[in-house]
Amino acid sequence: MSVFSTALLMAPPGNDRPVVASDVEGTLFGGRAWQGMRDYLLAHGREAQYKRFVRRNTWQILKYRLKLTDDEAFKVNWMLGLLSLFEGLGEADLAAAGHFIVAQELWPQRRQAVLAELIRYRDSGHRVILVSGMFEPFLAAVLAKLPGVEGIGTPLSYVDGQFTGQLRTDFHRGLAKSASLAPFQREGRIEAAFGDTAADIPMLSLANRPVAVAPDQKLAQHAAAHDWQILAP
Repeated sequence: MSVFSTALLMAPPGNDRPVVASDVEGTLFGGRAWQGMRDYLLAHGREAQYKRFVRRNTWQILKYRLKLTDDEAFKVNWMLGLLSLFEGLGEADLAAAGHFIVAQELWPQRRQAVLAELIRYRDSGHRVILVSGMFEPFLAAVLAKLPGVEGIGTPLSYVDGQFTGQLRTDFHRGLAKSASLAPFQREGRIEAAFGDTAADIPMLSLANRPVAVAPDQKLAQHAAAHDWQILAP
């Protein structure tokens, strides 16, 4: 039984076809989902809630800007806090939010070189999977732009069709992303992987062709030390 969500897969997990995995934010897109989430809240009657959220987190924001806190921990907490502001929305509303985020923030900043690579792999018969921490309704909106591409994201919790403001599982990031690829591996490997941060190193390490896309400092150093391909933005 899978320990990750298979909601955005087109077929059961398996290694019948070679697999290519890609991160989404910072890799396939230069834009960030949190900015699209913010803009959606501001444009859809939740400005007051967003401003209260920012005021409550002023000190954490300041520490982040002064580099006095762990970047990854801040980003995770920020995303989860923003997500909680969507509490009470139905699945259709969250799907609409996803399409807004993709149209306004992500798709205009798509990385054409990465997109072309993924399409090339898809068209040659590979199973292309976006392996991301993105929340499922938002990742689904990305996949709507990419027919034939699948996804593994972070599922949300619903009660009576309404979003509870909480995740259904742990955040799908770091080691969780590489673990979710276990059923797709052939002899412990996948064909290729694309990522942009040090958190993607476990996933990239599974690939015959690891590609660091506009990498952060830690990933850039690791990629150079291991002779991985580096793709500039």
